[in-house]
Amino acid sequence: MMKKGSCFLICIILVQICCCGFAGNNARKLLTARTVKIDTIFKYYQDRTPESIASEIELNGFEGVYYMVIDERKVSKELVAELQSRGMPVAALFFAASIYDNNDTFPAGWQNWLVEFTTNDMKEFKFLSFVHKDYRDWMKTRIVNDFKKFGFDGFTFCEPMYAIFDGPTKTPVLYGDVSKTFQTVFMNETGNTAFPDFNDANSPNYFKKNTALYNDLVNFRIKTVNDFYGEIVNGKNGLRENFPNIIVATWSLGVDIENALEKLREWEGCDTESMVKCVRPDIHFVQTHAPDWIKPQLRGDYCKTYRDFFAAAKKAKPDVKIGVQTDVGSLPSMRRDPNWLSEFYKTCQSENVDTTTYYEFSIRWEIYSQPPVLKKKEFIKPNILKLYFDQRLAKSNKEIVAGRTIYSQTGKEYAVSDVKVDGNILYLTLNKTIEVPTKLIIPLGCICNDPSVRWPLSQLEPKPYGPVNAIAADFREEFLIQ
Repeated sequence: MMKKGSCFLICIILVQICCCGFAGNNARKLLTARTVKIDTIFKYYQDRTPESIASEIELNGFEGVYYMVIDERKVSKELVAELQSRGMPVAALFFAASIYDNNDTFPAGWQNWLVEFTTNDMKEFKFLSFVHKDYRDWMKTRIVNDFKKFGFDGFTFCEPMYAIFDGPTKTPVLYGDVSKTFQTVFMNETGNTAFPDFNDANSPNYFKKNTALYNDLVNFRIKTVNDFYGEIVNGKNGLRENFPNIIVATWSLGVDIENALEKLREWEGCDTESMVKCVRPDIHFVQTHAPDWIKPQLRGDYCKTYRDFFAAAKKAKPDVKIGVQTDVGSLPSMRRDPNWLSEFYKTCQSENVDTTTYYEFSIRWEIYSQPPVLKKKEFIKPNILKLYFDQRLAKSNKEIVAGRTIYSQTGKEYAVSDVKVDGNILYLTLNKTIEVPTKLIIPLGCICNDPSVRWPLSQLEPKPYGPVNAIAADFREEFLIQ
């Protein structure tokens, strides 16, 4: 009979395992993995199994995933588990300031957290301010609960900033947060009795005149970003207290402009060194800022210009791993092809970047520009062929392939009696048992992808979804079955 003390110890261990989820098994792979971001709100991920999504990601050479958590109701626990079962860690990526989907996931009164800007230029966007304690507390509870539910291996915030690149240089000045609450908190915490004026150049507190007051605001905004991030990761009842084995990544912007570090501190409250000092992450990601990624002619080796950002993170925490996030297709004019990506990865390696990710898996160049490529074959006894492709297939392939004849090397014929399409996976049921060992000759001609599930941002006609891309009509594939 087990002793009472031993039983108690086993219970403690089981509780710790449950609290930590999968983190610890796969999590540390995130430190050096080639990863990709996925947003399963996109149609590309709908109406297919977790196996098909995970296999497509794996067959495209990725070793981990940053799962964008915009609406928890649309996060697939089964997909997280499927990826993890293949040895691919899954980190959760939350937006710290931006709202990109339905607002009904937020609590009543969330509108009080909105950033107010000095002009109406940002009226189409919704950004939340970091000064609201109730927002921070709600976000911390939300994230911890999501980790308990989905068992993520890692965590990061995307774009934790005040989103006004070059706003102070514009006329009129674009700046935020200038809400009443923000101004009150600023004055209470800094001891100032006034707030910078961004409209009246004759005011004694005009930000270009009262530079001491303005500099206090610049530093205060940085502090609000870092404190928000740090509290959720390191605070009481935060992520590390609940899930000590997860990998934590911080996230800031990088851009190729003169004096980039100082300008991003001032303009967007984005300071790499102080963020890393505050949060103490395992990885620090430098996200390619919009002024860079929107360039159609951006060179694949552009991350050489981010050396100052890498150095700032290392200065704060010498053992921190460095990551770079690029963008491969948020605009049709800048969709990055495989040659560009190859140069990007090669440059990251030469610059001692430890891990990479990109936005976003379903908008990569191949989806719009290339026919499906067969990547893997399986035989399911007694008469089913399971074919894995590098991208999602059209449902119409069922009619295209049904009835085709598959030949063995010895001349034996098999008819395709049934076809099933599951994302990137094609199941072919043959009309009789496959005699093994044998080599089959499989006709794959005209198998095609599906423009209707793409994000409508094609760089090719017919826009916005692009063309149907089909395998050459006479293409055959050999399959040795033993």
